[in-house]
Amino acid sequence: MPRVLIVDDFPLSRRGARTILESQSGWECCGEAESGEAALDVLDRCGADVVLMDVCMPGIGGLKATKVLRDAAPEVKVILLTMNDSTEFLRAGLLAGAWGYVLKTDPETELLSALQVVHGNGTYISRSIDRAVATKVMREVEQQWKVEIRHQGQLLH
Repeated sequence: MPRVLIVDDFPLSRRGARTILESQSGWECCGEAESGEAALDVLDRCGADVVLMDVCMPGIGGLKATKVLRDAAPEVKVILLTMNDSTEFLRAGLLAGAWGYVLKTDPETELLSALQVVHGNGTYISRSIDRAVATKVMREVEQQWKVEIRHQGQLLH
């Protein structure tokens, strides 16, 4: 059963995400955290497979926490949750290492779809974001990752 850590500075948002997870069989909420710093601490104890990470939080914030988490535990997948549908935030989130990007205004089914796709090693971008924009950003991010991998002296594929 996939284990999910919920990270959001608003208790009501964490409770909503937890309620959605608990309404579905096959998913377990293994913990909650109110900041990026707390998420890194809780992750060590709960052994999450997927992290639902708010983008805008006090402290290091969701984008920085995603980057730190990716470097520390690359097997853990992050889905960013945000109110911001801007291209810049999407690009920054994916470059930070997020596997998914879901808007808090999306229906519950969008979050569940993102969890399934990301847990299955796919990338998920909210259907609320224009497909042409999402595709363009994905291509940019893939090119950036290829450049970074080449600079690290590793072979692609």
